[in-house]
Amino acid sequence: MGLYFKKNKKKYWIHHSFICSSSPHLKLIKFDINLAIKKGLATMVNSKTISPEIVVNWFVEMSKKYNILKIAMDTFRYNLLKEEFEKYGFYPRDKDHPDGKLILVRNGAVTHNKVFPLIDDAFANHNLVYGDDMMMRWYTNNTAVKVDGKGNKTYEKIEYQTRKNDGFMALVHVMSIDDELPNDTENVIFFTEAISG
Repeated sequence: MGLYFKKNKKKYWIHHSFICSSSPHLKLIKFDINLAIKKGLATMVNSKTISPEIVVNWFVEMSKKYNILKIAMDTFRYNLLKEEFEKYGFYPRDKDHPDGKLILVRNGAVTHNKVFPLIDDAFANHNLVYGDDMMMRWYTNNTAVKVDGKGNKTYEKIEYQTRKNDGFMALVHVMSIDDELPNDTENVIFFTEAISG
């Protein structure tokens, strides 16, 4: 999950990861998770899954500091998280809540093709800022662009078990609603994607 800001041409992404201590692949990962935890980039959760309460509580805490305009989510655990978000007044955008803050984002090539030029431009012009976030650099370096026979582009993990890219995919999905965030504001868009194993 993370916080997404826009100021002038710059796009700022401040991420946070929750990691399950019981993940079967955790010991195989060649990344200093303990250092990321010490730096506040990640939290180890001693359970088999990341509960909706943990995710939503993080957003509730962030909402005390930031004005949350949108919460963009892909389909992974959407129904579980939606119910918990609703307890705190974060409703899905639908006919009953046209100004709802929860936005469901499609997975896969449709979304990836939409944001590819935006992400490509942001990297090429040095307009995407992670700050001193070693974990986001790792997530980004674990991501490859796959091009199919029709020229469609998708972002994929370089290697499934040990080269995680959850933080980068969270950024991909939130950037699919980039045009809904006004520029030059102090407002923020949030996106959730929990690392579950």
